[in-house]
Amino acid sequence: MTHWSHPSFFSYFPSNNTDATIISEIFKTAFHNPGFDWKCSPANTELETVVSDWICRGLGLDEKFLFSNKGGGIIANTISEGCFIVIQNAKRLKM
Repeated sequence: MTHWSHPSFFSYFPSNNTDATIISEIFKTAFHNPGFDWKCSPANTELETVVSDWICRGLGLDEKFLFSNKGGGIIANTISEGCFIVIQNAKRLKM
């Protein structure tokens, strides 16, 4: 087991950071707004619908997947959250 907090632990972790990722991280930390639900932050919810439509159009998906056509989806923060959402929807649809 690695003892990360030990004063003699010196290690190099290579990272492939570009200028764009550094700038995006600065913006993310400067404008952090936790959007738990629509009541907490309606602007985040609206932004999520717009970005989801952009992604659908960018991937060349059918128009039925767009929020503007009563379709849509969500942007999950982690794979675990995405799997949880898929399981909950499958239970709801009784697949």
